[in-house]
Amino acid sequence: MQELDKKDYTQNILLALTLAEQDYIGCRRFKKLIDTFNTPENIINAPEEELKKIDDINFKIIYKIRKIKISDKIKKIYEDCQNKKYIILYYGQKNYPELLAELYAPPMILYSTADFNSADKNAIAVVGSRFATQY
Repeated sequence: MQELDKKDYTQNILLALTLAEQDYIGCRRFKKLIDTFNTPENIINAPEEELKKIDDINFKIIYKIRKIKISDKIKKIYEDCQNKKYIILYYGQKNYPELLAELYAPPMILYSTADFNSADKNAIAVVGSRFATQY
């Protein structure tokens, strides 16, 4: 994956968080989109003809992708993570764990208190629920 400057990095994290919040995306679709377009920003800016080429992406989903806006709620999540020094990774980023990325439907977003590195290749982690409630 290409190196992104700070502004592009932040924008892509915000868009990844926004995409992950959409009920019509899901882990498998997110993986397909990132595998094709590399970054969340490229997904949002992709031509309709290119989006149509992706299996399981129909006109309704394309329309919804076009309407995506980064909400204040997403900005707050990002800001809170920054303040607490949490790392946010989305599937497809350079530091996303290699073995986790090989899953059929890897988690779209990972939150961590430390960087993932190659020495962690065989590490074990405790992971929270993908479908956690506000409670």
